[in-house]
Amino acid sequence: MGEDLRGKLMSWFVDEGFEVKKMEVPPQAPLEWSMLVTVKAPLQVNIAVQKPSNIPKIVLSMGVKLAPHHQNAFNSLAEPERLELRAELVESLLHLCPDCVVIPQPPGSTAMEGMLVSREVPLYTREAEGILRREVMTTCRVLSNAYQIIVERLNARLGTGAGPRQDTMVM
Repeated sequence: MGEDLRGKLMSWFVDEGFEVKKMEVPPQAPLEWSMLVTVKAPLQVNIAVQKPSNIPKIVLSMGVKLAPHHQNAFNSLAEPERLELRAELVESLLHLCPDCVVIPQPPGSTAMEGMLVSREVPLYTREAEGILRREVMTTCRVLSNAYQIIVERLNARLGTGAGPRQDTMVM
């Protein structure tokens, strides 16, 4: 179901109006394949879609790298405020998606360079392709909404910066 699944997913993403690009898989990575999907609305968000080797699931991930002005503003906060903001972001994202894995970057630190949000989608039998498609598209929507939450919370707490608004995720 590897290449067949990848082809089906690419077709579904294109049907939804998303851009899709195949990604190179490093030789030692435990992945069968990987692709980058770009969701364009409400904000442009890049989502990595990966099929782990020998595991019946796909993993969709979205990473956000903080803009330099957000990093500077975050680092200027007192340590308790930094910890509180990190916790608020994680809590908001887990309220949106209790099944997601949310990891501030770097993990276990009072610094914050970004956030990683991912969700696993189990692979069902071929007879359940409609369920799989709905689950994958729902996950794309959830990850896009997670991006929106991160952008809005950081802008509200840290300011929007002096430059043009950056709505494209850096991964």
